[in-house]
Amino acid sequence: MPYRNLDPSLFESRDRITAKELRLLKSSTSEQINTTKRKKHKNNFVKSLTEWKDLFSKAIHDYINHSGLRTKKDLEYYEQVKFFYYVSCTYPHLRYRIHASPNGGSRKGSYEGHRFNAAGLSKGWPDVEVMTMKSGYGALFIEFKSQICDYRNEATALKEVKEHQHKHRLSLLSEGYLAVVCYGAEEAILVLDAYMTGEPIPEFILNRWAKV
Repeated sequence: MPYRNLDPSLFESRDRITAKELRLLKSSTSEQINTTKRKKHKNNFVKSLTEWKDLFSKAIHDYINHSGLRTKKDLEYYEQVKFFYYVSCTYPHLRYRIHASPNGGSRKGSYEGHRFNAAGLSKGWPDVEVMTMKSGYGALFIEFKSQICDYRNEATALKEVKEHQHKHRLSLLSEGYLAVVCYGAEEAILVLDAYMTGEPIPEFILNRWAKV
């Protein structure tokens, strides 16, 4: 009913009310309802951002305080966590425009791996997608690796990027997207900041694979 939210006390005197006055009452009540809804939506969004940030903060805290988590196989994982923590603090508006693909982990021959592949998971797809158009690109894609210092040498680090990962990167570049490989959160943050502000993307990252 269109007038169900009107205050009944307005009619207790049994005074007659004109159609114009009734429309004004309805308009005023509707505006109050809309204002309340907007406030509720804003509060829910802020709560969502806080929970999002806390998720990464807790993971970093656990990593720092529990040496058992600092294993070689998790180095890349925590670099990505640090990157997302930075995003949640610096670019909170990207909350619903950034995504991490579940490409990591060993699922070869497993039922879970079969389900992911059957659902369209593509081997070698970049780890992170930032779905906002900036700097003349349609979107930003980042393949994460642990820091170069975590490898024996730079040559070993460069070989860590597999052929299927290069294929996805080059394909995305050819379609007008920015697709890069970043060794650690620091490199990824450099790329993201440049991408979001329109500054030049660091040449040493862009040209790292020019001869591949």
